[in-house]
Amino acid sequence: MALPAAYIAHQTAERIRIRIPSRKGETAYFSEIRKALQKDMSMAGLEVNPATGSLLLKGPQMDPTAIASVGEQSLLFALETRPPETEPLSKRIAAPFHDLSRSLDRLSGGELDLPGMVFLGLVGAGVYQIARGNVMAPPWYSAFWYALGLFTKHIADKR
Repeated sequence: MALPAAYIAHQTAERIRIRIPSRKGETAYFSEIRKALQKDMSMAGLEVNPATGSLLLKGPQMDPTAIASVGEQSLLFALETRPPETEPLSKRIAAPFHDLSRSLDRLSGGELDLPGMVFLGLVGAGVYQIARGNVMAPPWYSAFWYALGLFTKHIADKR
C-alpha cells in the first residue's frame, strides 16, 4: 500500500508548510499526524488544518528529512520535495472550449469548429448592427475586429 503523497508547499529556516492533497478534509487522519509529529519531533509549534490538507511546523532549523522520516515510519505520508505538477489556469479555462470545438468539428465533418462558429456569430452581429442603421456605433466594427482577430489567431494556431 502506497503512502499518501505529501509535498513542501513553503519553507523557511523556521517554518515548513506541508500539503497532503489526497487526505484533505480527513480530520482523524490529521489527528494521527499531529500525534506522531509531536511525539517524535521537537518544534515550537504545529498547526494542522484538515480543511486545507496542510500542516505548518514551526521551530528552529526545521529539517524536512526528519519530517519525512516520521511520516514514513508512522505510515502516514511520503514527503516529496517538489509540489505536484499543476496545469496553468489558462489551460484549465480553455479545455472545455477546446473539447466543444472538437465536438463541433466532428459533428460537422470538419466543416465547422468553435472559432469558426464564433467568427460567423460576430460577423452576423456586425451585419445586424449595420442593418439597424448603427453604422457609426462601435458594436458593429468591434464585432468585425474581434472576428478578424479570432480568425487570424485560429489560422496561425493551425500552422
